[in-house]
Amino acid sequence: MPEPEPEPTTYEMMIAGLGLLGSVARSRRNPR
Repeated sequence: MPEPEPEPTTYEMMIAGLGLLGSVARSRRNPR
């Protein structure tokens, strides 16, 4: 990989946000 990513933090943030959203949706679907 000769050219490093422009902003890997942004990508990570997006993935983290998606994961969090999924977790919340699952918790709301099965309130325990």
